[in-house]
Parts: sequence; structure tokens; C-alpha cells
Amino acid sequence: MVLAGLMVSGSVSPAFGYVIPGPFVIEKMLDSLDLPEGMRVKQEIRIPSGSQTAASKSTEPIAQVPEGVGPVRGPKTAPENKAEPARAFVQQVRYRLPEAFRSDIETARLNRIHVFYRGESITVLDGRVVSGGPAWHTCYKDLFLFSSRKPMVRYLERLGIDMDQSSLGRMDKNLVYVLGARYPDKSRQQIWVDKASFRPVRWIVTPAEDPQSPPVHEIRYREWRQKGDTWYPGTIEFYENGEKAQTMAVQQFWADSGIPADLFDIGVLRRTYGRSDEKAPEEGEPGEEIREEIEEFKNIYEY
Repeated sequence: MVLAGLMVSGSVSPAFGYVIPGPFVIEKMLDSLDLPEGMRVKQEIRIPSGSQTAASKSTEPIAQVPEGVGPVRGPKTAPENKAEPARAFVQQVRYRLPEAFRSDIETARLNRIHVFYRGESITVLDGRVVSGGPAWHTCYKDLFLFSSRKPMVRYLERLGIDMDQSSLGRMDKNLVYVLGARYPDKSRQQIWVDKASFRPVRWIVTPAEDPQSPPVHEIRYREWRQKGDTWYPGTIEFYENGEKAQTMAVQQFWADSGIPADLFDIGVLRRTYGRSDEKAPEEGEPGEEIREEIEEFKNIYEY
């Protein structure tokens, strides 16, 4: 009866005819993903050298320098490509449904914890709570926080996605359900779900003001893998203004019903690490490499 009611509220796409409503697409998506109560993921985060994220932390547009303007070193020939290899970090992720997420990154010099629990989040970097809200990158996890339709739909609506809008579109020659907009309109937040598999493939997080420009921020889910009954993307890509800014390459994922609830306790993390954020800085500055790594963590990963 619930599905019948949802079908009545469906919309009509000018190009494709009748389109099933967004909440029903979400229900079918969750059925397809078949997420367990608890899940662990091991993945590698890769930042391409020369990407907007790696090259500049500024929100200002990158200026185009005309030929012959600016410092010149040697003859005007094509610059030799001496780009450094992409940076990569191994990340451990834990989900505990509903609405509990934790990621941990540990390197030889620094460690980082990020926890999201029921609308609140906290980031601990090298033993200190760092201020600021979660970055747009964190949205990738939101499609894996729920196992039932109603709370998922409410959550997406709070993020600004109009679940009363649904249409059919195309991505990579495949038909997709577009939730939150009328295809091909990309001026609104929207999620694209593959019509055949009911697995998400694209999330336009921050639309461009200019309809002719690519979205400011978007996430793409690719190379889906199955473990038992559960599906999870093998690759998650993050784009800024049409340029790939970083990639998550999933190495493995598995169900784990025994993940402790206290790992997601934001109050405990604040009490444990909050005071260190208020300490006066110790004498001496950290090395250049450590400073760069701190800034990279702050500006790239869920902060």
C-alpha cells in the first residue's frame, strides 16, 4: 500500500514519460545496497598532483596568465613535466547504522580521526580537536548511513535535495533517475541513481551558478563491488569545477556487527582531545613536511 501511494505521486519527464517518485527510488536503492548494521572499509585516498585541491587551498578562481607575462626561466618552450606523484593515505572507515560513521588516517607523523553521529561531527588532528564544519567531501558517506527509506529521505531533504522532484536522464549512455531536479538542469543539488541496478552513480553537491559550467562540487560512485549481499563502490571520485580533486580507492569492505558504539561518542572525543586545542603552542615550529601534511589534512579530508 505504501508503494502504491508513492507511485501515485510520481512525475512525468518530458523526454521519457512517467518517472517513479524519489522516495521510491531511495527505497529501491537501499534494497539494492543491502547495507549491514555494521561495516568496515579499508580504502586509499589519492590526491592527484596538480589538482585544484592539491595545488591551491584558496577559494579564489585560478587566474589565467597570458603568454609572456610573469617570471620567465629559460626559453619559451613547453615546460618539462616534473609533477610529483600523487599523495596517498590509507583510511580505515567504520559504519554503524543508523547515522554513525568514523574514519581514521594514521601516518608516520600524524593521525586523524573524524566522527559523524546523528547530525554532529568532530575532527581530531594529531591529538587536537580542530574547528570548522565538515567539508563537502563528507557527503559521500551519507548514502550508506541508513537501511530504511523514511529517515534517509528526511536526511536528504535536510541537506537541501528536493525529493519531490524526480526525472530520467543519462550518464555514460546509461539511464539514471535524477532526484532533486529535472534533467538536464544541473542548477540544483541532485543525486543520480542507475535505473537498472538502483545504485547511486553521481551526487551534485554544489551546483554551478552558470548553467554552462560544470558543478562546483560533485561526487561519482564507480566500479561497484559485491561482498555477500552488500554492494559498495570500488572507486569514489571527487570533482571540483569539473577537475578530479581526489579519489578513494576501496581495497576491501566487510560486515562487522561488533563495532563498539563508543567509537562514535563525540562527547568522549571532546573530553579526551578538546583541552589540547586550547594549549599554548610549544616552542619551535613543526618541520615543513609536517606543516604541509597538517594543512593537507585540514583542507582535504572532511574538515
